[in-house]
Amino acid sequence: SEVILRMTPANIVSLHAGDYMIVDETHSEADLTALYASLLSRFPALTELSVTWMPSTTYQPFLAAMSISSLPATLKTLVVHSSHLDSLDVPYRIRITSSGGIFRRGWDKIIDALEHHAIIGRPFKHLVLKGFREPVLGEEDQEGFLRVEGLGVTVIDSRLPDMSK
Repeated sequence: SEVILRMTPANIVSLHAGDYMIVDETHSEADLTALYASLLSRFPALTELSVTWMPSTTYQPFLAAMSISSLPATLKTLVVHSSHLDSLDVPYRIRITSSGGIFRRGWDKIIDALEHHAIIGRPFKHLVLKGFREPVLGEEDQEGFLRVEGLGVTVIDSRLPDMSK
């Protein structure tokens, strides 16, 4: 019960946001982005935001919210898990690849969020990638690394090579 008493937004330093989102056809994507931005602003001590993103989707609400809002100055690490469910032999794999995971569109969304915070004077220090990747890094990944590092953000690629390909 003491843990629950301390679970106030002001005490939360790490938050993981899944790849789900509110399905509400009465609100536009812009309205939902503003809603998620408002939610993130309620965590003043947040140091790490972790998001899961299915590569087949074009919208990850928390990444979109990061591109328009001013998150807490304490937030320095973005962790991206990419869900990729098309492998029948190993279901529910998490992978980030240039051919089927975070490709150019994905990198653009991540970089938009990181760039916004650099511009407003609240730069991130780390981008951590988790999941699986192709055995050899693709062109999109290499270009993405360069673009992120150009913002002064260190890329920590914790993905494992998927040797089943």
